[in-house]
Amino acid sequence: MWIGTNDGLMNVLIDFKEKNRFLTYTEKNGLPSRIVNSIFIDKNDLLWVRTKSGIVRFDRGNVSPLTNNAGQRYEHLTSLFVDSEQNIWIGAEGRGLEVLRKGMFTNYTTKEGLPSNAVRTIMEDRGRNVWIGADSGLVKMNRTAPQTLERFTEKEGIKDNEIYSIAEDRAGKIWVATANGLNIIENGKVKPIQPIDKTKELISSHIFVDSKDRVWVTSSGEGVFVFENGSFRQITTTQGLISNYTSCLLEDFRGNIWVGTDGEGISVISDDGITSYTTENGLTNNFIRAMYTFKDNSVWIGTLGGGLICYTSGKFFTLTTAHGLYDDVIFSILEDDIGRLWMTSNRGIFYVDKFDVMKFFYGGIDNITCTAYGKEHGLTNVENSGGVQPAGWKMYDGTLWFTTAGGVAVVNPKRIVTNQKAPRVVIEQFLIDNQPVAFNKEFIVPANNQRIEIQFTGLSFVSPRKIRFKAMLEGYEKEWYDLDTRRSASYTHLSPGTYTFRIIAANSDGIWDPNGVAITFVKKGYFYETYPFYVGVILLVLAGIVGVYRIRIHGIRSRERTLEKLVESRTKELQEEHGKIQQLLDLSEEQKVKAETANALKSQLIDMVAHHVKSPLVSITGLVKLVEQSGSMNTISAKYLKMIRNKSDGMIKVITNLLNLSGIESGSINFQFEKVNLAEVAGMTIDSYKFLADKKEQTLTFVADDAETLEVMADNTRIQDAIENLVSNAIKYSPLHSTIQAGVYRHNDKVQFWITDAGPGISTDDQQRLFKKFQVLSAKPTGDEVATGLGLAIVKEIVDAHHGKIFVKSTPTKGSTFVIELDKIKN
Repeated sequence: MWIGTNDGLMNVLIDFKEKNRFLTYTEKNGLPSRIVNSIFIDKNDLLWVRTKSGIVRFDRGNVSPLTNNAGQRYEHLTSLFVDSEQNIWIGAEGRGLEVLRKGMFTNYTTKEGLPSNAVRTIMEDRGRNVWIGADSGLVKMNRTAPQTLERFTEKEGIKDNEIYSIAEDRAGKIWVATANGLNIIENGKVKPIQPIDKTKELISSHIFVDSKDRVWVTSSGEGVFVFENGSFRQITTTQGLISNYTSCLLEDFRGNIWVGTDGEGISVISDDGITSYTTENGLTNNFIRAMYTFKDNSVWIGTLGGGLICYTSGKFFTLTTAHGLYDDVIFSILEDDIGRLWMTSNRGIFYVDKFDVMKFFYGGIDNITCTAYGKEHGLTNVENSGGVQPAGWKMYDGTLWFTTAGGVAVVNPKRIVTNQKAPRVVIEQFLIDNQPVAFNKEFIVPANNQRIEIQFTGLSFVSPRKIRFKAMLEGYEKEWYDLDTRRSASYTHLSPGTYTFRIIAANSDGIWDPNGVAITFVKKGYFYETYPFYVGVILLVLAGIVGVYRIRIHGIRSRERTLEKLVESRTKELQEEHGKIQQLLDLSEEQKVKAETANALKSQLIDMVAHHVKSPLVSITGLVKLVEQSGSMNTISAKYLKMIRNKSDGMIKVITNLLNLSGIESGSINFQFEKVNLAEVAGMTIDSYKFLADKKEQTLTFVADDAETLEVMADNTRIQDAIENLVSNAIKYSPLHSTIQAGVYRHNDKVQFWITDAGPGISTDDQQRLFKKFQVLSAKPTGDEVATGLGLAIVKEIVDAHHGKIFVKSTPTKGSTFVIELDKIKN
């Protein structure tokens, strides 16, 4: 038991068997004053003590004083309170009311010894020391003793106190870019360094050391400098760079160097030369601020106003605020150990799940959700540093360090705690035609009012501006609709009836209150909208219907008598016609039998001709190969023999397709269904066709989801035949040097194989007859390959036999995508 007195804090240890023990805490034990005004225990079993001269917290015997942002103790206190969200409310004379929240970020500022709060760049060296560059100098922090800082300023030999970028090479030398040139720090000593022109000082926003220990340096108007083998060389627009105003650098996992520019896009330097990308090639913005790469060699690009861009498999994908991104200005990109992308902007720090972004890029979802952090989460300043790199760093322990205008902000992604307290919803006003009215749980809305508006809010002291709402008007709507952060809902021209408006809210961490609050009201109607009026109208209409009915019955009976006579005469004629129709039916049945017989004879004839023609053609092909291998022929003879072999191969392919199609249609080919991993079948097929793609210098790529989710019931051989036909067509109709993409992924309870070519596309007319036999389409093969007109018909028959679907998406001149969709095996 704890007792607060005017002479200290007493802890009474009650023992019913022995004497009670008393412990007293005074200034000697850490209390700011022995006069205790109030005490309480929070949900975490921590004891809070308010004294005359300050507040302390007891945690397992440890006494910690509570201070403000300036490091000062709270004095002249009048009240202390902890709410349900664990916010601490403090009342003090002359200071009003203050609220303290537990932040997620640890901040390093001038109070911790930084030369300035305007931090620009940060880096961790191999010795796990943290280098922090600000606008007033550079410091080296030993994380085991963060209070010990080693300073580097103009006094120690740095060319300028305004630090732009830091990097470490293999020798452990620290490269430093300032507002007045480059420096190298080795063994604590500073040495200035000049790239080429000694009359000009190089101003760089990013120093980068690649895997070959080459030091790359950006510049403002001088291109890129590369320090290698003890000397600098310069790369500019003369050598193919897209701009001399360079902003940031990156090395991908193939060893290519990506150079971001300030307004002209990106240049990629490889052993084959320099390739550039701009808004004309898929970028949303040419101002590049940050770049990051993953092990899958995808490159993620932060822009100044164009959002987040991902380059993968030869394509650019874009994510902006229109799709849920927190900000379109991105200063740095980092990945944590949980698979989340962290980004900074001038409005705070935010992250998004990389898996969700990839699902968005490939059409799995329409929007993504970002989690953003600001001052209410512990940031001293929401404005992050932009324009220089690195502006953020992932440390050896997984913590993320970001540079801001208020110092360095540090977060441990593994220790992020969500606010589990959902906000309580309160209805503030009920407006009828923009006029507020008194309301209770159920009240009347007059008939002559057209517009209803309900204003509400959510009660939370943690990020109240980020509270989200969902509403539903029962009697008018059947589902909840998302209001985002909007705090009002309006309705017009409601029909008479009883309505219940329900509203629920979620806090900034996405925790929803399932109950929310509701209000019921009755909308009155005009006299012509009442049930008695409806009943009267119905009775009047029914009376009119009865009168019309009687008049109609009289006319019908008169016509019946006339019709009876007409029917008699017509009956005789019908009997005569019946005899003639019976003769025609007998003839039709006889013709049907003849047609079925002819169709069966046609199939037998196709099989016979195919089998008898195939063998001689195979023999001809074999003989031609033997003659070619003999080498005893002139150029003209070799040319004609090649033509004979190509024609024979084409005819063999046509005959093989005819036999397969005939067998499927007749049912003579049996399908053996078993568990098949569609990703494995498609992957092996893609690999087997890469040699054909290589002949046309095409790139054939393949991606797939987790293999365990991609099993279907299928005939392994037949489904492989279907995929081979699609892959062969994609290669056949795509031009030289193009890229063909294929993949397998799960879509709800289906598994889809898709392949996208770079061909001329398929017109709308051709799509109508695409899967029919012997169709000659407008598109032609790009390498003189043979087109039989049977391949897609065979694919359609195989997919139909699997009770699946095949469909095509195509736009003329922009390629085609074929999709096979089969049922996924359910666990």
